[in-house]
Amino acid sequence: AAVKIVKMRFELQGFGEILHVGKLQGSEEGLLVTYYDPEAAATARKAFGVEPDTGLLKLSESMSGDESTEANDSDYSPSSPGVFTPPMTYGSLPLFVDEDAQSSAASVESVAELNEVSKTSKPRYVNSLELSTVNWGQLSKKQEWRTALQLRGLPQKLCEGRALEAVLTSAGLMDLVSEVRVTSGPSTGLKRTKFGSAVIHAKSVDTVTKLTKFFHGRQFAGSSLPVAVSFATTQVSSKSQGLSARQISFSTLAEPKRVQSKSITEIKDMLMAGGIQPPPGLEGAGMW
Repeated sequence: AAVKIVKMRFELQGFGEILHVGKLQGSEEGLLVTYYDPEAAATARKAFGVEPDTGLLKLSESMSGDESTEANDSDYSPSSPGVFTPPMTYGSLPLFVDEDAQSSAASVESVAELNEVSKTSKPRYVNSLELSTVNWGQLSKKQEWRTALQLRGLPQKLCEGRALEAVLTSAGLMDLVSEVRVTSGPSTGLKRTKFGSAVIHAKSVDTVTKLTKFFHGRQFAGSSLPVAVSFATTQVSSKSQGLSARQISFSTLAEPKRVQSKSITEIKDMLMAGGIQPPPGLEGAGMW
């Protein structure tokens, strides 16, 4: 029987690519041949003299009912799913041609695509610039939790004193803000750059959209560039840390900080007061 199956498969391949050839369940001599292309199955059926109106149509699971019924020309179409039982035999094995091979091929292709995606998918790392970009879709759907906005491209006159707060007050937005911190542009020699930046902390997530729409793309008088708005890298307000909101400049940040030096004796007394004891045998060595 195995030799006959191999011989039949070789001849049936001439009609098209075969998906599967095997014995039909419940039949000792039945053979099930499944083609990728339904047209190839129809061609093979006609070549062996198997016609729909002369055979029995066994309903598949995709059709209603489990009972066998006779197939008529009126209710048959080439795309109808099912298995045709021809009245003739090829050798000693009846021939069964599956007309529902297209769905099987589609399922095989979908599984192959999923396997290919799982092989090629890699973790995507997002840099800080992409993370800080304002997503208007998330804002409109209230899917954003950040409240600190970074304003870039501000003219220097808005980075002096409380000029930016005055702009917010005139626009009726000051009540939506809990803190404003401006940063002057870096100075080069005796000249200072034309643009600075600011961090505005909104009181709630709901007010972020109004502040963003007001500043983003706005071009103030005397400025050649529009203001760009993004989320600040740090979302912690200086007030929540007990710091005072004040004007900060790059020049002051660049200055080295003076730290009062402590003597070895002062450090030793401070450590001893905290309950730290020297290791055994090192009581008189070094700072101990």
